[in-house]
Parts: sequence; structure tokens; C-alpha cells
Amino acid sequence: MRKLKICRKCGRYLKGKRWLEPPPGEVERARRMERLELSLCGDCQRSPTTHNAVLQVRGFPGEELDALVEEEVRRHGGAAFFKGGAYHFRFKKTARAVARRLRELGAQLKESSKIVTYDNLRSRQLTRLTISARFPFAPGDVVEYRGERYLVSKVRGKFVFARSGRKFPVRDAKKVEASRRKGFYISKNPPLVFIEESGETVEVPESGEGGVEVVESGGKRWVVK
Repeated sequence: MRKLKICRKCGRYLKGKRWLEPPPGEVERARRMERLELSLCGDCQRSPTTHNAVLQVRGFPGEELDALVEEEVRRHGGAAFFKGGAYHFRFKKTARAVARRLRELGAQLKESSKIVTYDNLRSRQLTRLTISARFPFAPGDVVEYRGERYLVSKVRGKFVFARSGRKFPVRDAKKVEASRRKGFYISKNPPLVFIEESGETVEVPESGEGGVEVVESGGKRWVVK
């Protein structure tokens, strides 16, 4: 009876000339019948920096993105590394899984593919997938909704969550210009911030300590730490 050849790293099995996800229970049956053969697929034989997909994300907190990528890599396999402002993935399915999660959180996705080489063994072109995930607004942006201006705290799904606690649809909000100046607290009561560039002192809506960024737009003022 023919042995079942399994990649020891990613867990896929060889069927003909292709490495695929094994059917449920197939690996365990092969192990019990002592017809399991461990090997390495072509993807896992390559360098750890070899990648088949690139994910570019704009407008999403870095720490949250790192955690999301780690979770999907554990779930779908392969490897991922961050370089040049984007995530690079060994497996396209892992990159797409991360992109789907980002779309659920409000990202707009675009996909493109580029031919990178030719696989003579399988007689087919090999492509690299690039996914762009962009959020309409990022934390710290100022948007206008029904004549009022708000500082964006986060975007989740189809809604914007403002620093004030207000929640409103993304489609009804519009990003507006805002000035941003760096400074540091010099007083708690009243809360005052010294602006380094201009040398002026401004009162801000909340107290704190250390360095901050003062954001102003449409006569409103916020503090970003």
C-alpha cells in the first residue's frame, strides 16, 4: 500500500504533484497503519523569508495587527514577517484570512497578483499575491458628522467610534483637516500644555503628564498622548 507523504512543517500531504490539506482523519489513519512518510513540501524547503503574499495595511493599530497576524498564522500555518511597512506571508491563504478579518473591521480590500517564476515540475506559473487593506479613517483623525467634529478613537465594521463616546456610520462621516502640535503638560488645574514650536501655552480639555500632541480643528481641541 502506498504511503501518505506529509510535510512535517505545514501538515499538507502530497497528492500527485500538489501539496494539499489532508482530509479529516486521514493522517491519523495512515499513522495507525504505519504508512505515514514525513517530508518537506516545496514551500517549506525555501528560506524563511520566502513569501507568496504581501499584505499592506493602512489606518489600523500596529499592536492589534500583530496579534491578529499571529493568530491567523497559528490557525492556517506557514510563516509571516514584517518588512518595508508590510506583512509578508508564506501562504496566500493565511494572508487572505487576515484580510478577511480586517474587512470585518471596516477595511476596504484590493487584490493583485504578479508572476514571479515558473514551476517546471507542476508546469504552471507561480504568482505573488498583494493585498491592500485600507481603513477610511485612522485613530487620531478628525471627522465631521452632522455638522460636529470628532476625534476618531477607532473604526470597527461600518461604524466610527469617537473619543467623546459617540458612534456613527462610516458612510456619513467626512475627514477634515486638523492642525497637530507637539508639547508637554505644565499644569494640571487648569490643564495647560506648552507648545514647543511656537512657545505658547494652551488650555486643553483633559489633564495629564508628559509629552502630548494637541489636535485642533473647527474650533475644537483634543489631546493625543
